Amino acid sequence: MVKINELKELENHFKQNLTVLNEGYDKFLDLLFPDWCNFTEQIIKDNKCYFDNNQLKFSLRLRDNSKYYTHIDIYLHNDIRPYRRIFLTKNKVFKYRYYEYNSWKRNYDVIVGNDFVVQYTVEYFNGKQRYIDNYYQPGKLFYSEVDFLKHMSRQIITERNVIN
Repeated sequence: MVKINELKELENHFKQNLTVLNEGYDKFLDLLFPDWCNFTEQIIKDNKCYFDNNQLKFSLRLRDNSKYYTHIDIYLHNDIRPYRRIFLTKNKVFKYRYYEYNSWKRNYDVIVGNDFVVQYTVEYFNGKQRYIDNYYQPGKLFYSEVDFLKHMSRQIITERNVIN
């Protein structure tokens, strides 16, 4: 029986279920910037930055001396800070984080599964959080993390029973 007690556990559940169908960051970038391979590339510290007409579009952060990237930062208009960060696990996309303009203040996180299908969203506002099931019962909203985790645990169990 699946019992998820923390948000990190739920995130890890979806992260562990990523398959080859989620072809990774390059497929994601193809969707976002179809011509990204033609952008000018520049290494700045531990970031591989991509420019289009001298405008920074995105950067890839390389994990300490490995072949994997940790995240992609997406920029608007050469801003100082990204408006969106795409988190990667073994170069596969599993989470989008949106920030307030030119700050590190989180607006919301979106957890995705295979083929970038949104699983759930966590919104941050006024020092609080709310949770949205985007997959099992799209739009179902929770203001309690405990209630949200119970709901998602039940949905995952039901899905496994249907598959088996």
